[in-house]
Amino acid sequence: MNRIVLAITGAFIAGLATSYWTTVSLAQGAPPQGPPAGMGVTILNTPVPVTGSATVSGTVAATQSGPWTVQVVNPPNAPASTIVTNQATNPVPTSDVDNPGRIPYQSTQRTDTTCFGTDPLCQVFFPPVPSNHRLVILHVSGLVGAQTKPTQVNIGAGRQRTTSDGRLRVDSITDFAPQAFTVDTSFDQSVLLYFDAGDIPGVDALTEEVNGASSVNITFMKINLSGYLINCSVSKCAPIAQ
Repeated sequence: MNRIVLAITGAFIAGLATSYWTTVSLAQGAPPQGPPAGMGVTILNTPVPVTGSATVSGTVAATQSGPWTVQVVNPPNAPASTIVTNQATNPVPTSDVDNPGRIPYQSTQRTDTTCFGTDPLCQVFFPPVPSNHRLVILHVSGLVGAQTKPTQVNIGAGRQRTTSDGRLRVDSITDFAPQAFTVDTSFDQSVLLYFDAGDIPGVDALTEEVNGASSVNITFMKINLSGYLINCSVSKCAPIAQ
């Protein structure tokens, strides 16, 4: 009988000690220890909201809610091929960036300074081509006045250049010679000239006498340029081949 009482008393004391240390451990904030390999958890409330950053691998299904806006970054220095599905019932809006009517160009410059007919200083210059643009000139027209009727007037059109002595000249790309019928010579010439950003278009005029007589003085020039600009920031402009 005493042995049974002692056994029961020993077990009671061991359980009481275990309970005491567990209580002390929890009171000190130590978490209860689980299995060494962790415990499996099953989540029933799917989908689970996620806050912050998360890494997802594999295939993820996405459901569209409202219209999507897609921006394709295609740098001009490294363009990537892009395929656009253009449905007949819902076509994609497009823009012809090289259309001459998008950025038409017309400019007129005039000089009323008298210059000698053989002096290249009988010239006018136009404003520089804007940044990120290319200027295409299709027509050069104008009116050149002289003190007396010349035999013909030589017209040159091109870009401005600076000589070694610092003078400004027209580096002619195209030249033509309209015949003079009075002291004032008018002309309208179709051309095809290209100017890059920063280039300054210019036109010069020289009178010429075929009979050996001295060239006559030019009293005024009114020159018109017409064509169009290309925006090279929208679509990259290749360098002008030389």
